[in-house]
Amino acid sequence: MKLFLKESKNLYVKKLDNNLTNYAEKVERLDKWRDMAFDFHYDHLKGNSFIIAKYANGDIKRIPLSKRGSKFYAWKQNNRLLQIQQDLDKIAKTETVGDNYLFTNMLFLTLTGKYDKYNMESLCKSYLKIKKELPKFIRQQRENKKVIKLFKNLTDYIIGIESFFDGGGHCHLVLVFDKPILCERKYTDKEKKKYVWRVPDELRDNLRSRWDGNIDVRGADTAAVGSYLMKEIGKANHVEAAVKREMERREQGITPDMITKKEKAQYIRDMKKIWLYYFAINLNFRVLQVSQSLSSSKHRLDYSLNNSTNSNVETKPEVIKLLYVPASVAVRFKFFQPYSGLLKPDNVDYSLISDWFDSSPPKDVVEFCGRDVFGQLAGYLAELAVKRKKRKERNSQDSSVSKGRAKKPHMRFK
Repeated sequence: MKLFLKESKNLYVKKLDNNLTNYAEKVERLDKWRDMAFDFHYDHLKGNSFIIAKYANGDIKRIPLSKRGSKFYAWKQNNRLLQIQQDLDKIAKTETVGDNYLFTNMLFLTLTGKYDKYNMESLCKSYLKIKKELPKFIRQQRENKKVIKLFKNLTDYIIGIESFFDGGGHCHLVLVFDKPILCERKYTDKEKKKYVWRVPDELRDNLRSRWDGNIDVRGADTAAVGSYLMKEIGKANHVEAAVKREMERREQGITPDMITKKEKAQYIRDMKKIWLYYFAINLNFRVLQVSQSLSSSKHRLDYSLNNSTNSNVETKPEVIKLLYVPASVAVRFKFFQPYSGLLKPDNVDYSLISDWFDSSPPKDVVEFCGRDVFGQLAGYLAELAVKRKKRKERNSQDSSVSKGRAKKPHMRFK
């Protein structure tokens, strides 16, 4: 983490972290961090390879390849989550006893910790704490004599990491056991309309004693508890739309304090996604982690790309031509936008991309036309993957040889 904080050009840290006392200066810093995060994601999305499809009806659609934060990545993630939810439905066991008791083999946990939203290092630690200490937390439960019988029966888990609006991290867990746990209904309001299923006090206290922070533990009365994570980490969880809205606000000169109440809820959701993927990419952690038995089937690339262009297979127009735009080309053209979807005539880069189809595309852009254009594309991308693998192996061999040569003079003096 120290290396990340020291070398990253994106993070506004170092001199002022522990010296700010003026509230106006703190707010100014948060605004700079906010702009920094949006700029980072714009550059991150643009540093991707794209597929541009032209349909028989004249429509042009841009499809970014799978990269964290893009719509295509979220679409593929959502397919995986749907499979996980189906598997969870099969192993869930819940049964109510009377009005106040529930037998369930699933627990839903929320783990949070303290952090300083005006200190970037503190925000980073809120995620690194989850990344490093959560496996230790689960392992400790297996060694805890008071709950060892229960956690020895832990069969599956789902871990979902999320961000708060101000950038701090927290975590949700779904734990699945092969034996049920008796939970009691506890009302959370005076009208007795809202309630939660509380686990036995001994189990709850032991879990809380093993985590340095706040932890909420409750029983799950349905497998749909996984749907909460599916909703937060599924197909809607990408930063493309958030970045696009922010860039439009900048063009109009709209600052965060000028956002209307109607748009505030959407802005809060956007910031949560922006911070989550900003830290996930820079600190290298997975937003979603599942046990091995809850793995999903793989999808063919050509099938995924073809279905991501239009969900209605029957009315989908024919794709007559494809352009593969590598990241080097996307970055080189200033007006090339990193967003997916149909291109409209009022898009900044519409005329640029239209010219690529009408005339010859720029160097390094590969064109596919004729029959089975997606099959041609998949074959080309497979060839690129093989070349990258060979290049990586060759570079690693060269580096090992150079290291060996550097050591030889030292060996002579021994």
